[in-house]
Amino acid sequence: KEIDDSADVVMVIAHAGPTSEYSEADAANSILSVEGVDLLQCGHSHSTYINNDGPIPVGEVKNGAGEVLKYTVTLDKDKKITSATVETVSVKDQTPDEGVRAVEAVKTVHEKAVEYVSGNVLGHASAKFQPENEIAGIPQGKLEDTAVMDLINTVQLKYAQADVSAAALFKDTSDLPEGELNYGNIFDIYKYDNTLYRVNITGEQLKQYMEWSASHYNTWTEGDINISFNKSIPGYRYDMFAGVDYEIDLSKPAGERIVNVMYKGEPLKDDEQLKLAVNNYRFSSAVKAMVGGDEAKEWESSQSIRDMLVEYLAENDPLVPTVDNNWKIVGVDLSVDDPRRQEII
Repeated sequence: KEIDDSADVVMVIAHAGPTSEYSEADAANSILSVEGVDLLQCGHSHSTYINNDGPIPVGEVKNGAGEVLKYTVTLDKDKKITSATVETVSVKDQTPDEGVRAVEAVKTVHEKAVEYVSGNVLGHASAKFQPENEIAGIPQGKLEDTAVMDLINTVQLKYAQADVSAAALFKDTSDLPEGELNYGNIFDIYKYDNTLYRVNITGEQLKQYMEWSASHYNTWTEGDINISFNKSIPGYRYDMFAGVDYEIDLSKPAGERIVNVMYKGEPLKDDEQLKLAVNNYRFSSAVKAMVGGDEAKEWESSQSIRDMLVEYLAENDPLVPTVDNNWKIVGVDLSVDDPRRQEII
């Protein structure tokens, strides 16, 4: 209404995926019902999305700056739109503009950023933290407990003074290599600047949260030699838990997979009162609805989880990869003793 007729073309850029992730309210496509919007650009779900069949063109590019959106808009002499489309353009074969790179302001900031990320030794790792993938393209870090996830959850438990913790492997290749560690390595295992919450949660609610997370997997079927993932659920929505021991039974459908949950050596009771360490994004996007709203949050950190990892590294240099194997996948037979399995892999 404020723009009114002062613009020839109105474009909305929304930090939201085109379709709903948790509720209809967070879908960028809900903007299509707003009168006067001519172009819509989305950005959140880390995927390519092009739609020229609706009332206005809608586009989103995948993460990593591998492509950009190109909108083509034609107006008549009265500045009315006669056609509008969107497409992706790959930057794979594009050469960076050296003239832009040479601009002093750009050059200075870029060099400063590179030095900040790679030029400061924060500590050391005594060995590699992530196991090698058995099958190319299937992240081992989501098939078994790893030192990377145990490190993140250990830090969250420590700083939140919580009973249980939940965290995601944001990048399938996240790892800490043996030797010197810098900010680049910390960014590699924790790419977002999330803060940490301590949340009141019951045993029943925690199990509900764990089931929600375990829906990231596909149900195992007879003959499968590998575990696979539900393509409609992005990897950053799969959390792994510390402070409890549990099993994920992939012979069962989503919603029925979490079994044998143990807390302090005893089966977790539904009415058990727990303190959960979880990042601000996961709380607001999913956990809040499970625990009854914002009232369940009792503490928020003033620093990012990434800063906590840096502090923890300084206090525990060198970091030694440790894995407590508090969770495992069951209900599958991956034919590990079948000699044909390695041929297939």
